[in-house]
Amino acid sequence: MNTTIKLVSFVAIMTVAVFSPNAKADVLHYDNNTPQVTDHYYQFYDTAVTGDKLEWKYASSFKVNSDNLDGVFRLFCVDQHTYTSNNFGTIEGQEYHTAALNDPSMDLYNAVQKNALNELFSHVYSTVFDNNGDYLDSTSVGAYVYQLAVWEIIHEQSGDYAVDSGTFGIKSAATRNESGSGSTVDDAFYKSATSLANSWFDAIAGEIAWDSIGYDAATDLTLTIYVAEGGTHVSQTFISVVNSEMVTPEPASMLIFGLGIAGLGLTRRRFIRK
Repeated sequence: MNTTIKLVSFVAIMTVAVFSPNAKADVLHYDNNTPQVTDHYYQFYDTAVTGDKLEWKYASSFKVNSDNLDGVFRLFCVDQHTYTSNNFGTIEGQEYHTAALNDPSMDLYNAVQKNALNELFSHVYSTVFDNNGDYLDSTSVGAYVYQLAVWEIIHEQSGDYAVDSGTFGIKSAATRNESGSGSTVDDAFYKSATSLANSWFDAIAGEIAWDSIGYDAATDLTLTIYVAEGGTHVSQTFISVVNSEMVTPEPASMLIFGLGIAGLGLTRRRFIRK
């Protein structure tokens, strides 16, 4: 009996250790109640991918929910050249491999990129979005610049982050007409957007202090990377800030953990009786 109890305890404890990985699969679903902010868009260039070709695109993030979390959260595209439809239908229900940005297993980005992403999110995110990933002010320039800044960090190859220079960036910006049937080049918005984004990058580079441009001390955030494991857009990757209150223990994990604790208790009782 003593040997059996010890064996059960050992197996349960080892199972908890083995089946508690830092990365796991998740399925994302678009939150249809939160439309994208698409009044402005940019004329992009990427000399490493498209050469001198200029492409007009929105830099807009998404609100989603997932099979592994409670509630909804904001999701940012990483691959600027992979199309994602406005209704998220092209990747709806696909399975994603998830891992923390700072996890050693997350090797998609180098140390400079990781540091820049952590700096951007820890200082700026809470000034643009609330805890549920909703825009604090959907009319502010920051609402139209944040996704652009994420793309700059991922795609820029010159080593110097700025959204209007280097190997990746924007040449101009436009405002969509009220009817949605056309657009007008908007120089004023282009200047305000590039100025704001580049001030963030100056702070990230340590050239200016965050508080000198109106931002508070860093907030401790855990960034999660979602990598598509299949489906139509297998190359699309996302980054998100997940509220810790949304994370719920999986039933199987709780059961295994309970077995481990119970096993420890039984082993201790047998030990004391000797």
